[in-house]
Amino acid sequence: MSGKRDFRRSAVYRAIVDIGTIAATAIALFFTESPLILVATNLSIQFVLDAVFFRKIYKSISPEDRAKVEPGIIEFSKHLSMQNVLNNVAAYIDKILIFHYLGAVQVAIYTFATALPLQVKGLVSNMVLMITPKVAQRSAKEASSLILQRFVISLYILIPIVAAYIILSPVIFKILFPAYTDAVQYTRWYALVLLLMGNLSSLVLTTQKAAKEQYILTTFGSV
Repeated sequence: MSGKRDFRRSAVYRAIVDIGTIAATAIALFFTESPLILVATNLSIQFVLDAVFFRKIYKSISPEDRAKVEPGIIEFSKHLSMQNVLNNVAAYIDKILIFHYLGAVQVAIYTFATALPLQVKGLVSNMVLMITPKVAQRSAKEASSLILQRFVISLYILIPIVAAYIILSPVIFKILFPAYTDAVQYTRWYALVLLLMGNLSSLVLTTQKAAKEQYILTTFGSV
């Protein structure tokens, strides 16, 4: 849907999947406390909803358009899938290391310290997807020129937001997470990650199908 610039339906479908998955997991909590069953419920509902919307979107594309496959896109998609593996490993290995060397309490503190910044980061990532078709229409030179330009502009927006979060985080945690106020000192540092959200390097490399460069960027970022 994003590729067809149908952002409204894309947002609606994504919201239904997210809300449906959360609701199903919440309902399962009334019947069991087994982590295995809860994870299975979460993943299975998400899989079913994704499959339903995939079929719905696929059927909405005409047979003629389905036959039009951009040269090299299948091979590049495989590279993107492999890069997602690196990102997913990086997303969870930190918690495993903290648990191993510091303990479960520190994992909880770290999780709450990163929770709100990660939510903001996810929201902005979804918004970035909306500009992907426009970036894809530009030449490599034009797309590359956007990186520094948009990054500087984003800083004017993000610096006040991050500064406000750093100042207000003690109040926010007292209201939302009163049992984890120890995480405030860490969430203030982690919030600085949000300043990098205006970096379109990965998006530009993806739209230009620069697999090698994307591997370098993804591996460096993950490590």
